[in-house]
Amino acid sequence: MKKYLILVLVFFLLLVNTGFAGAAIEKTTASTGAVPVGAGLKIDLHHVLVQAQDSNTLQVREVLKVNNTLKNTFSGDEKIDGSRKAVLKISLPAGYVNLRVEGVSKDSLATSPDGVVTTSPLNPGITQVSLYYQMPLKDGSLAFVKTVNYPTDILYVLSPKDQLNIKGDQGIQDYGIQVLENKSYHVLLIDKALPGQKFSLAISPNRLGQGYQEPKAGFHSASHLQRWAESPLRNTNPHMWAAGIIILFFAAVAAGGYYLRKKQLEKKRLESEERLARMLDDLIVRYKRLLNKIDSLDQKNERGETEPEKYAGLREQYKEKLVRIKLKIKELEALEEKEDY
Repeated sequence: MKKYLILVLVFFLLLVNTGFAGAAIEKTTASTGAVPVGAGLKIDLHHVLVQAQDSNTLQVREVLKVNNTLKNTFSGDEKIDGSRKAVLKISLPAGYVNLRVEGVSKDSLATSPDGVVTTSPLNPGITQVSLYYQMPLKDGSLAFVKTVNYPTDILYVLSPKDQLNIKGDQGIQDYGIQVLENKSYHVLLIDKALPGQKFSLAISPNRLGQGYQEPKAGFHSASHLQRWAESPLRNTNPHMWAAGIIILFFAAVAAGGYYLRKKQLEKKRLESEERLARMLDDLIVRYKRLLNKIDSLDQKNERGETEPEKYAGLREQYKEKLVRIKLKIKELEALEEKEDY
């Protein structure tokens, strides 16, 4: 049983190491061959809040938690003008207006019709960048298209309940209505988005009460995924930890069962030993008693106090009992030795 528990523990440790090794391999793969733009940067969490400003305009807020996984400050790679290098690129949907960016200095911004580029260096660790802009609604609807620029753990779109009807393409999971920070939102989510991946949203005025049905949420709620993305374990495989916890649970159950079983067996063994000891003691007492009776009978016969026929018959009975008791004692002693072994 001890070997079994050791094997379970070794398997769990291998499982954990495999998760971290997978993360290391992923990073190594990203750094081999042609180095991509912004190598070493990833997005831990990217959320897009879309809400109606009025009947003709959408108000959009994007928040990105940019993670510089390098040990040094990232100062950019390709140049955007004679002296500055592009550090962070964020694509924006066509048609955006009135852009405002927080988290980086205004002097480091360069905008274009399809996005914004920052030139201020990024320190190691996480930097939060927020973008605010408007999107005009044409004919009461909008095709909202964005491109992912960096590996992104979780990207989700939020819209206040009962404001807008938002439908994503096949790459987006629709989690229906979720409660985040005590407010209800329609949530759409992309898990593990890759650089260059595009996603689109068809946005129109709310159709609740006109046959629109809220999609059922997936196995993990959006709030659950958000908490995982913000946890220190976000770079590991959550299913690996779930498997490890399950393995440890069953190992604990097995260990507990083994301990109880062992305790019960030990109790039975002690009871059996005590019972054998009592039986042996009783037989030994009876054996000694018979020896004393035979000795006393022999002395009476020598003194002529018993008849010869009676003496011979009684002594024979005592000897038969003595032999049976002696055999029983040997049998119990053998059984006791077997249990001890």
